Amino acid sequence: VRVRQTELCRMAATTSTTTSWTTSPFSIQSVVGGADVKGLVVEGAVLHCRYHSVFVSEKQRAPPSHDVLPTRFVAVRVKLDKAYRRLYDADGFEVSPKENERRKKNKLELHVLSADALHDALTPRKFVDDGDVLAAVHPAAHGTFELFVDAAAAGAKALEAA
Repeated sequence: VRVRQTELCRMAATTSTTTSWTTSPFSIQSVVGGADVKGLVVEGAVLHCRYHSVFVSEKQRAPPSHDVLPTRFVAVRVKLDKAYRRLYDADGFEVSPKENERRKKNKLELHVLSADALHDALTPRKFVDDGDVLAAVHPAAHGTFELFVDAAAAGAKALEAA
């Protein structure tokens, strides 16, 4: 998921949450299951950021592969403006919505997602069970979502406005 934000999220005075992972290998497939692997674009205002660490028991650690997840994340809480599936042409190349609008032919259909559809596509299974966090995101707080960014990714600790 790419985040286009309209506000600055600084990590200086953030809270932190944790998950103890004990149920299955800690891998992309275990956490997000059948999620859209080609990705989504989420546009909205950043409301809050926090660190989220996952403690994985040695028994549940996934073998090294492309499917292994990091264990430290920046959880970015976003108030949704718009979300849609990323666009790809017939050759598998990504097409930006602006580029798609300029096309005279072979225009691709933009699949805009409702808040409920985005919730179904984004919500990781068994990833966060903190009641305070769950009360602050969709569906309890309509249109508010948390996106998880690898804390080691460039810019993750100080996400800048787009």
